Amino acid sequence: MMVVSTLLYFMIRAEDAKNYSTQDVNKRENLITNIEKNKFEETYRAAKTIVSAANVGVNFMKFNELVQNLAIELSILKDKKLTGAEEKISELYNKALKMYEDSLILWDAMIKHDVDNPSRMDYTDMKVLLALRPLLSQYGIELIVDERLSKLMNFSFYIIPKNSLQLIWNKAQEEIDQANRLLYQE
Repeated sequence: MMVVSTLLYFMIRAEDAKNYSTQDVNKRENLITNIEKNKFEETYRAAKTIVSAANVGVNFMKFNELVQNLAIELSILKDKKLTGAEEKISELYNKALKMYEDSLILWDAMIKHDVDNPSRMDYTDMKVLLALRPLLSQYGIELIVDERLSKLMNFSFYIIPKNSLQLIWNKAQEEIDQANRLLYQE
């Protein structure tokens, strides 16, 4: 009987030691990354909502609302004490937010200056488009000279590539995807 009790005792101790070492490893991994996922729940949700909306289609007003929501969540996140790893995730989400805000500037100009109908644009509209050049160049987007309209109007006539918004959104999504990989350690 004593042998069985002793054997059971050592089996239980061995199992406890195994659990302890597994828990210890998990604690060490958490200390290395030190990311509390619950701090990012609302930010993650707001970012994923924008990505989904951009992928399936969204109107300007709704997209503006979604970007504002992400800005609010990032503002709230800024009030929380973040570790180094969490700061990196926050930076990536903030980079994406800046890109979405830039896309709103571009989209607003495209709506106000009727860029989908170049024949209705005038010199003032061209000045606005040219003012957008630095913003567009950040994303590798160049205005396109419309040779036919340039000859007709007697000045350089530019158009914005139709996929410009999608290009910016894709770059923002890359930042969000990178933040999510860090957050969920994938």
